[in-house]
This record gives sequence, C-alpha cells and structure tokens, in this order.
Amino acid sequence: MTPGPRQGLAEILEDLHLPPDTTLSPVCGGSIAHSFRFESDGHVGFLKTYGEESHHTARCEVQGLSSLEEHLADSLIRVPTLLGWGATELGQGWLAMEWIQPGNPDQEAWARFGAELAGFHQHTAGSSAQFGGPEDNVIGPLPQANQWAPRWGEFWSERRILPAADEAVRRGNLSQAGLDTIATAVSQITPELDAVGEQEG
Repeated sequence: MTPGPRQGLAEILEDLHLPPDTTLSPVCGGSIAHSFRFESDGHVGFLKTYGEESHHTARCEVQGLSSLEEHLADSLIRVPTLLGWGATELGQGWLAMEWIQPGNPDQEAWARFGAELAGFHQHTAGSSAQFGGPEDNVIGPLPQANQWAPRWGEFWSERRILPAADEAVRRGNLSQAGLDTIATAVSQITPELDAVGEQEG
C-alpha cells in the first residue's frame, strides 16, 4: 500500500523535534515521494516522504547528498544541508533538508554553473579512474547497480542502459525486438564512450 501524502508526518515532525503545529505546504515535482516545505518558529526546511519499506531509498539519497557535498564544497552549485532522515514505525522513509529559496541567476551564473557541473562529472575515484560507486543505489523506484567498471562505456551500458531496457521488457513496456535494437546500438556506441572516458580520465 502506498502511504497518503500526510501519513506518518506527526511521527516525522517529532523525530525532527518540531511541534505538531508546524506549517506544512505541499511542493510539486517528482514521482516517488511526497514533498513539503515546513516552517516553524522561523526555521524553514524541505521534507520528502517515500512509500512503505523505503528506508533504503532515503539512505541512498543521504549518501548521494554526502557525496555531492564532498565534491562541490567550494562550488557555485549549492547542496542542501541534511537536517535528518529515517523511517517511521511503518517503514516509511523520509528525508529533511534545508530549504533553498529559488533564485534568479543571470547568464554569467548559468555559465559558471555549467562549467562547474562539467568539472564535477570529470571527478574520478582516485588514481584508478574507476567508474561506479561504493554500493548500489536506486533510480526512482528501481534498484540501480553501481559496481565498479574500468571504462565509462562499460559502466554506462552494463550498469545503466541494458538493465533499464531489461526491466522495461519485464514490465511489458518494451518488446524483445526493441531490446535487440537497444543492445545493438549500445554495442556500437560503447567503444566511443570508452574512448571519451579515457580522454577525460
């Protein structure tokens, strides 16, 4: 069963040491979580609540935020500060962060943002220049493998595109012919991506 948008909120507010009368305003966007802007005594934050048995999803997002914060500490790209995370007694995962007020960046800011984002994507795991992560995580509601791969093309094909295509077939959203087409395209593109990865690494 998928929890309603306000299920578990009283328990979460208590875990965050916020009063029951904290103002909660729904925030649009996303498809796997209910999101809220919360405010109490001048303190403002952003809260995401997931479905049941979703503690792992929240933990994966926490790890992702931690990694972003580590590598973007001196960047224009702002990573929200984590305020808390956990799961309710029913196993509903949740995540609270600082609220970052939307701004109105100018062209120069967008150019710097793009350059810093490109630089971030060139970050490698030490001198080994491996592609992957310390453990698997999720993409939306689906599991996502992150086992290390020595080449970018291999990681992209074996950990991202082909597993997603296989899952689409399993769910009836992609035909076997479609899967074969994707596999053929991936086999043709992968060597080019490997070459790009070597140049950037």
